Amino acid sequence: MDEEMSDTYGYEADAALVKKFNPNTIGILKASYFVGDDFYDDVKQVSMELNYKF
Repeated sequence: MDEEMSDTYGYEADAALVKKFNPNTIGILKASYFVGDDFYDDVKQVSMELNYKF
């Protein structure tokens, strides 16, 4: 919403999946979907992350 709370830009849904493979390695999968109103485009995003701790 904008500062005046009179308009919306769209709606968004997000999800994250976290998997611990061992004490040092974690995988993260993230997904989001934005449905834009009027002048804003829809956006679909997926990202994957692998964290390793030394």
